[in-house]
Amino acid sequence: MKTTTVIIGLVALCGALIAYSWKIEPGLLQTKTVEITAPSINKNCTIAFMADLHIPLVNGLEDKILAALRRNKPDIILIGGDFSANRTEASYAIAKLKL
Repeated sequence: MKTTTVIIGLVALCGALIAYSWKIEPGLLQTKTVEITAPSINKNCTIAFMADLHIPLVNGLEDKILAALRRNKPDIILIGGDFSANRTEASYAIAKLKL
C-alpha cells in the first residue's frame, strides 16, 4: 500500500513539473534590477539582458518583452541563450522584437 502511494505521488509530482515547464514557465517574464559601479565608467548605462526566449514558442510573451524594453529604455540589449526556436524563425523573431 505504501509503495503504491509513493509511486502515485511521484507520478503526480512529475506530471506537475512537466505541466509547469510546458505551460506556466514559458509565459513568465522575470525582471531584475542590478546596480553595478565601476570607477572607470562615469556615465549611467542601462543594459537589458534576455535569455532563452525560444521565439515564437513564448506564447505571446513578445508583447510583454517589448513593453518592458520600452518602459526601461535600455542603452544596450544583450541576448543570451536560445533566441529563436529554430533557424527559420530567427528572422521573424528579430523583426518582431524590433524597437
